[in-house]
Formats: sequence, structure tokens, C-alpha cells
Amino acid sequence: MFVREEFRRSCNLIIHKLTNIFYRNMAKNKNIAINFVISIILLPFLLLSLLGAIINSWIFIILFLILILINLNFLLYLRSYYGIAFAFKSFFIFILDIFICDVAIAVGLLKFLTGKRI
Repeated sequence: MFVREEFRRSCNLIIHKLTNIFYRNMAKNKNIAINFVISIILLPFLLLSLLGAIINSWIFIILFLILILINLNFLLYLRSYYGIAFAFKSFFIFILDIFICDVAIAVGLLKFLTGKRI
């Protein structure tokens, strides 16, 4: 349920944003945290670097540390309220969420380019 809803929401959001940018010339919506946007951009590079980690693991390590540092406030919040085990498990769910958003953005972009508008 979570995966389906997150995918649908992210796919429709990118179509909506692109429609507004190109056709309605509306102002940016600032309801998405900048650290999440940066994480969405960073994750594909992190996954690509994972493929090359056997050759050069430093790139993967650096990108992974950047991802942690960008979201450190969120992880510290989870740790302070729910404990370190919960924060640790939540980080992997967070990575899954970012991955779902990345795939949905790619699908939404393709839909937008093929004529779907919101």
C-alpha cells in the first residue's frame, strides 16, 4: 500500500509541477523539504557508485555519508523520540521511499513528455 501510494503521489506531483512550469507559469511550491529533494537527486548516483564499488569504493562511501549528513536532523529526531534501533531501521525505509520517488519521477517525466497533463 505504501509503495503504491508513494509511487502514485510522486508520479502525479512531477507531472503537476512540470505542467505548472511549462504551461501555467505558476510560482514554485515550497512544501517539499530541500534535504529530501537533494536526497532524490543523490540516490541514483549512490546506486550507480554501488555498481562500481568494487573498483572504487570511495565514491560510494562519500555519497553515502553525504546522504546521511543531509538527513541527519531527521535521523536524530527519530532517535530522540523512538530510539536508535527505530532510527536505524527507518533509514532503510527512507532509502526505499527515495528510490520509489526516483522511479515515479522518471515515469512521470515520461508521461509528461508523451502528453499527460494535470
